[in-house]
Amino acid sequence: MAEFEASEAEKILEDNFTIYPKKQPHNVRLYRGAITFDRLRNGETSYTPSVLKMEDIIGCQCMSGRQVGDHSAYFCIYAYPWGKKVFGGDRRQRRVVVFRVSQFDTFEANLVIAERWRKGILMLLRGVDVSCEEDIDIKELPQAKKILFLINPYSGQGKADKIFKERVVPLLGESDLNYHPICTEYQGHAHEIAKGLEVNEWDALAIVSGDGLVYEVINGLMSREDRETAMKIPIGIIPGGSGNALISAMLYAKGEPLTNLVQHATFSLIKGQTHGMDLVRVQSTKQIIHSFLSTCWGIISDVDIESEKYRKLGDTRFTIQTFARIAKLRVYHGRLSFLRDEDYHAAKIHVNQQAQSQHINRTQSVADRSGMTHACTSTEDLDEMVFDENGVEPHMVRSQSEIAPSAMDRSMSYSEHFLKVTSQDKSPTSEVSDSEADESLATNDSTGEVTANGGVIQTDSNSEEEPLTNGKPDEHVTTEPVANHEPAAKQEAGDTNTEEKQSLLPPLDEPVPSDWKTVEGDFVNITAVYLSHLSTDVCAWPNRNFKEGVICIQYLKAPLSRKNLLSIFLDLEKGEHLKSPYVSVEYVKAFRIEPMCEGEIITVDGEKVDYGPIQGEILPNAARVMY
Repeated sequence: MAEFEASEAEKILEDNFTIYPKKQPHNVRLYRGAITFDRLRNGETSYTPSVLKMEDIIGCQCMSGRQVGDHSAYFCIYAYPWGKKVFGGDRRQRRVVVFRVSQFDTFEANLVIAERWRKGILMLLRGVDVSCEEDIDIKELPQAKKILFLINPYSGQGKADKIFKERVVPLLGESDLNYHPICTEYQGHAHEIAKGLEVNEWDALAIVSGDGLVYEVINGLMSREDRETAMKIPIGIIPGGSGNALISAMLYAKGEPLTNLVQHATFSLIKGQTHGMDLVRVQSTKQIIHSFLSTCWGIISDVDIESEKYRKLGDTRFTIQTFARIAKLRVYHGRLSFLRDEDYHAAKIHVNQQAQSQHINRTQSVADRSGMTHACTSTEDLDEMVFDENGVEPHMVRSQSEIAPSAMDRSMSYSEHFLKVTSQDKSPTSEVSDSEADESLATNDSTGEVTANGGVIQTDSNSEEEPLTNGKPDEHVTTEPVANHEPAAKQEAGDTNTEEKQSLLPPLDEPVPSDWKTVEGDFVNITAVYLSHLSTDVCAWPNRNFKEGVICIQYLKAPLSRKNLLSIFLDLEKGEHLKSPYVSVEYVKAFRIEPMCEGEIITVDGEKVDYGPIQGEILPNAARVMY
């Protein structure tokens, strides 16, 4: 069990309870940082206390016994502390502890005590400053978060809806979060929802999909007239796509392993705090896009789009297409221009040069251009008690590693023995009722359409139960057309007041300013990246936080041998590619990419955009994310 130290003065509550199904009494104490329970023998504690840290607890619920004549009340704690390493990587291990309150002869009297403990635990989980027992009496328990889930049932391998029902809903039930799910039905649906949503009715937007739906939501929010207010709503994500770059960056920033992504992502969403995130305003000849991930031209963008035919293979599709593209290596003739952030660049490049000097001996120093073609062309649950054999005390409970498809609410894990007691601070179910949802989504019965803040949203009342037939995976709406070359929009929704921001970008048909740097020639790849990860297994910018305030340009010049290129790709998983002498790095405030050869593919956040000149500038701290 976890170690925990606290003084007597830090104790908030203390009482003696038994732990179901055992009958041995325990001394139970609530502190700000943990709950401890110690077995009693002859009225004295006799063991090292067991500990559940508050940082690992997601919820607490009160229950009554099903057996006739059982006047006890119960409060159940759900926690996910780190367990031992298992096949597939680190994971949090579910722990459930049920305390029996039986001091009095009536259920009602025992329930008062159980509810007091539940309230104290939930107040700590919801950020209330509780330092003594009196605080529980005089302070109010805040309402649970109210989250709107947008689910793309065709994302990645088409399992997002199943992931939500079978692996996310059970944890939401345990945490008592209020939520409402909507399955997107067609390309651009999430953009419409975000554009028309009454954002003040929700504490967060959670996306169950790949990065494509994040792209839609951000651009939908940024297309609103009240974008400054709309962009303050935090965005969370449950991985349901192929790349899953944003959730990888979130978990990386939090120190969570990039294994068992759904469990760790759901835990982080439930426990999460709001953080600022940079965006990049990207401008092409026909549109303006607000990007959160990257802009790519070269082998990476080709792999991203050309691998669509292998979508059903999940992440493996990228590996297959990478080898195919290295075998038929292309070069891309063009011009890269950028406005360097001199101070940031000087500090970072010094670190990178030191790393390169240690790395250079690992790579072949002579490049081989043979076999390369030019001009962008190619030659071609808890269902039973499980006692831990590894030292965890037998009153701790563990679920099976896989959740049965029918296990829609693990908050009722002891349903054969208990009935959940509805508390006053929330509705009887954790899902937001239709009447509550209608406060922000007003239904038009005659058309089946949903209007929200003046927007029109197509919805299906049965979308959570039935698979959709007209949706398309990870396809997204284009954003507003470029009518003129006005300055960029306001710096959006950071932790401070937004101010009018003068654009750093010149008109796209004019030369870049004299203080910009320009590199012209043959490239293998150019990537402008602004997250730590491009996918779960591609760490493009190690140690990058969400409010760095700069863009990292990484480019590969030709000629470059296949051997060295393969070495760079293999180093991407841990970010070791930045140590390669073949990877040029610039830290910039703005950039422009100008293809000077025939081609088709440029991507923004993994989405194909119009081929031609494209430029972007950083919008520091413009969005909010929850992790």
